[in-house]
Amino acid sequence: MLPFEYMDRAVLKRITQCKNGELFKSYPYLNTPQVQAAVERYYKSGYFRYLKLDERLNKLLVPDLKKLLSGAGLPVSGKKSNLIQRVKESVSPAAIDAAIPPKDYIAFSEKGQAYYDGLCSRFDDEYDTLVMNMYRNLLDYKFDAAYRLMCSFEKVQFFNRGLGVGWEKEEKRG
Repeated sequence: MLPFEYMDRAVLKRITQCKNGELFKSYPYLNTPQVQAAVERYYKSGYFRYLKLDERLNKLLVPDLKKLLSGAGLPVSGKKSNLIQRVKESVSPAAIDAAIPPKDYIAFSEKGQAYYDGLCSRFDDEYDTLVMNMYRNLLDYKFDAAYRLMCSFEKVQFFNRGLGVGWEKEEKRG
């Protein structure tokens, strides 16, 4: 797996876990030009889609739904499903969009999900191979070789993208 693909795998997962506008606030170490360029590239390439109204409402917490309802002068009691139904029936779409902007709530498109699943599968295979090779070295009491394997793996996955520590210093040690 190429280093940028590993970085993209991590970024893609985090993008879909938080509101788009909060990505770099929630994960400040991702706030690099490389990551921002990757995010922009994936938007333009159709790897994401905006969540539909029902999906956005389901992502809200009950207190947020109650705030939306109370702002419209509606009752705020009931289960989450009842609150969502009340919002959909009684609050104007413009008010909902103002409270929970579509551009802040994204998910993988089919294309994006397939790409992400492929990256995860490839990374898992590479990681399994690394673990097996390290295990063999440890059984043969080749601790330095096991350590170098881990350092080289980390260098490829992190350092080349500026996301990790300087493993090249550790390689010179051996």
